[in-house]
Amino acid sequence: MKAANIKTRILVVDDHPVATRGICTVIDSEADMEVCGTAATAADAMRLFNRLKPDIALVDLRLGEQSGLDLVRDMLVQDRHFPALLFSMYEDRLYAERAIRAGARGYIMKQEAASTIITAIRTVRDGGVYVRKELIPRILKHGQNAAATPNASPDISTLTDRELQVLQAMGGGTGRKEMAADINVSVKTIDGYRRSMVRKLGLRSVTELAQFAARLDEFGPV
Repeated sequence: MKAANIKTRILVVDDHPVATRGICTVIDSEADMEVCGTAATAADAMRLFNRLKPDIALVDLRLGEQSGLDLVRDMLVQDRHFPALLFSMYEDRLYAERAIRAGARGYIMKQEAASTIITAIRTVRDGGVYVRKELIPRILKHGQNAAATPNASPDISTLTDRELQVLQAMGGGTGRKEMAADINVSVKTIDGYRRSMVRKLGLRSVTELAQFAARLDEFGPV
C-alpha cells in the first residue's frame, strides 16, 4: 500500500483518444492516483514505460493491429513483477483468462462503472488480481484442467491469441491475403492457423470454421 501522500502513477495505453481522455479524467479525479503518461501504440508505451517507470499500466486489449497482451508480456520482460491491468470493450468471459495467462494482474471492461474501474486499479496496485467474481471458478477450473480432453462443443478458450485474432478476422469477412498483411505473416501461416483451429475446435473443415467464425461478434459466440 502506498503512503497516503504518494499518488499511484498510471500509464494509460489506448489507441482511442476519446476513451483515453475519459479514463484519464476518471483516474485524475482520485486523490490517491494520477496519470503519468498516455500512449496509443505498443512502441510508444514501451518507451514511456522505460522512461517514466509507472506504478501500473492500464492497457487496451487491442492497439490497432497490435495486441495489448503482447505489450504486457514485453513489459514483464523488463520487470517481471510489474502490475498491468487489461482494459477493453471485449467481453471478459472470453479474454480475462487470456489476460491472466499473459501475466496481467486483471481484466476490466470499459463498459463498467467508473467506480468499478477504480476498484480494479486499486486491487492491482495493492497486489491483488482483479476479474469479475463470476469468472473466478471458470479461470481456476481451466487452470487445473489445461491438459484435459476438450469438450465436444467448440471451445475457443483452447485457441492461441493469434488463432483467435484470425478467427475474428474470418468472422468479419477478411480474406487470407489481407489477414496475412495485417499481422505480418505469410498466407501459408494463416492457412496453418486455420487448420489448427479446425482440429482444436473439433470441426470437419475450414468451411465449417468459416461458418463458426461468422456466428461470432465482438463479444464472443452468439
